[in-house]
Amino acid sequence: MRSKVPLTTLKLLLSVALFAWLFTKIDVNRFIGIAVQAAPVYIFAGALLFVAQALLAGLRWQRIVLRLGGQLPIRQAVHWVFVGQFFNQALPTSIGGDAIRIWQLHRHGAAPGQAFASVAVERSSGLLILGLMISASLPWVDTGPNAHLRWLLALLGPLLLLGLAGFCAGERLIKLLPVKALVGPATAMASAFKKVAASGLALTELVILGALSALAGIAAAWAIGLGIGIDLPFLPYIVFIGGTALVSVLPISLGGWGLREITMVGFLGTAGVNTEQALTLSIIWGVLPLAVSLPSGLMFSLKWDRPNQPPPRLHDDNASVLQEPAPLRDPVVPS
Repeated sequence: MRSKVPLTTLKLLLSVALFAWLFTKIDVNRFIGIAVQAAPVYIFAGALLFVAQALLAGLRWQRIVLRLGGQLPIRQAVHWVFVGQFFNQALPTSIGGDAIRIWQLHRHGAAPGQAFASVAVERSSGLLILGLMISASLPWVDTGPNAHLRWLLALLGPLLLLGLAGFCAGERLIKLLPVKALVGPATAMASAFKKVAASGLALTELVILGALSALAGIAAAWAIGLGIGIDLPFLPYIVFIGGTALVSVLPISLGGWGLREITMVGFLGTAGVNTEQALTLSIIWGVLPLAVSLPSGLMFSLKWDRPNQPPPRLHDDNASVLQEPAPLRDPVVPS
């Protein structure tokens, strides 16, 4: 635990430094005025869209677990997605909530490999779909004079797709990874991807639900933008908000804070949005998921009885964990 403290401190310092730098570049009074005058109806609409995003993500995760041979009641899947969403914002890393989802699914009956693989497939395929949406929307979006940025966004989706395809095809190479603790999780993830992709229906279902979930989060930003006076069509939001979401996943700041704001300010600035509006949008867009998931986060934190068993291993040398997972039997929302 002590070895992680310096890294967490560095993430905190980076988040604080990024915010401090941003606030030297804005008119603070104007920023406060924009935030105070935000139209409540649009902010509420944004909150509802984040709820819809979590519901879609929960349904998608549940379908992935079923495709991998496990069992996960939809009510539990949605509850754990809300819990994960809360801790992704509240913990030092933007994927901390994913680790909690893996732990909870395993504690309630799933095999370690299945628990890890289901969350890994849901999370990574969602990022891939978002990348493809960005690249597909780019021809109709003006990204300013920066040609390098435009090329990067254009190639983002195809590169992510090629990377994932190569990852799944190179399962034998995975076993050559120098860090042996990564071999089990990587093998389980590759096997799970191939199992889901083997069914055209399952793959279509995965893509449609992933696209709808991503669009709900982007639409939430669009609604917030309307509420603070940003006059921008929807398609640019796919590129700029989607790009911001991908960058904020990088585990270099505290829960993505600061990194998300400076990225969104930069992206929206190319579309002519002033810094104060972009920063306000980014902060509200970061706070709303925390707000809508707060009840589940508090419920989980207050009632979670720490198990006597140690945390589960998130790797398994035996790949058969994906073929013969233990089902999830408890239909009650976990404490």
